[in-house]
Amino acid sequence: MKTQIIQFFKRLFLLLVIVALIDLAIGETLRHYYFKQKAGPDSKTIYAVCKMEQDVLIFGSSRANHHYVANDIARVLKHSVYNTGRNGNFNLYSAAVMEAVLTRYTPKAVVIDIVEREFEEKPGSYDYLSSLLPFYSEFPEIQGILQMRSKFEKYKLFSRIYPYNSLFPTIAINNIRANDPALDSNGYAPLHNIMKREVETRNNAKEYKIDSLKVKVFEEMVDLCKQKGIAVFVFCSPYYDILKYDDPSLEMVGEICRKRGVPFWDYSRDKEFKADPNMFDDFQHLNDSSARRYSLRCADSIRRYL
Repeated sequence: MKTQIIQFFKRLFLLLVIVALIDLAIGETLRHYYFKQKAGPDSKTIYAVCKMEQDVLIFGSSRANHHYVANDIARVLKHSVYNTGRNGNFNLYSAAVMEAVLTRYTPKAVVIDIVEREFEEKPGSYDYLSSLLPFYSEFPEIQGILQMRSKFEKYKLFSRIYPYNSLFPTIAINNIRANDPALDSNGYAPLHNIMKREVETRNNAKEYKIDSLKVKVFEEMVDLCKQKGIAVFVFCSPYYDILKYDDPSLEMVGEICRKRGVPFWDYSRDKEFKADPNMFDDFQHLNDSSARRYSLRCADSIRRYL
C-alpha cells in the first residue's frame, strides 16, 4: 500500500512537471508573437507601454481614441502628441499604462478624457483590464491595478498561458497584417459615419453607486503627474443626446480637479456639437470632421498652459 502511494505521488509530480513545462513553452511562444504584433489594439498598447516617447500623451477610452486628433493637436501645441485611448478600456486601464510609461520617461503634459458614469460601481467593470495581462510580469508598476480584477488574479498569473487566453487567433492575424495606420496617426482612429436618428433626451441616473477604488485611482493619476511636474488637463468630450441630469462622476471629477488646481473642461453638453447628427458617428462618438474641430478647441485651451 505504501509503495502504491509513493508511486501515485511520483506520477502526480511528473504530470505536474509536464503540465508546467507545456504551459511555459506555449506561454513563451505566445508572448514572443504577442509583442511582435503589427496591427490591432494590442499593437497600440505595446507601443504606448514600451516605446512611446511623445511630449503630450492622451489617455482614455474609445471616446479618447476617436475624439483627439493627435497630429492636429501637435501642430497647434508645437509638441509631439500620442493618443493612447483604447476602445472598451477606461480610467483603470489609463492609470496602469501611465504608471508603466512614467517609469521610462517624463512627458511634458497629459490629457485625460473622462466619460459619464466613469466612477460607477458595476459588475464586470474590471474585466477589461485583461488587455494588460501580458505586461504583468515585466511591469511591476501595474500589478496592483491588475490584481483588482479578482482576489485570485496573482495566482492565475502563475500560468504563462493565462495572459493570452482567447488571444490566439488575434495574435496570429496581427502578426501577418500590415502595420497599423494608427502608428502614422499617432494613435488617433477616425470614424466616418453620421447619425441616423434625431437627438433624444436621456433620462440618465441622477444618482448611482460610486466605486471608491475608481475615484482613488483617478486621484492618484492626477497626483502622480503633479509630483513629476507633468501638466495635467482633464476633458469630457461631447455627447450627442441631451442628459436630463448632471452626471455624478463628472461632478466628482470637477471637484477633484478644483482641489488640485487642474483644468477641467466639460464639453458633454457643448452647444457647438450638441444634437447635430452630421457631427456624430453614434450617440457617444464624434466623426472625423467634428473630432478635428473638437481637437483644435482642446489644443487652443491647452496651449495657454504650456
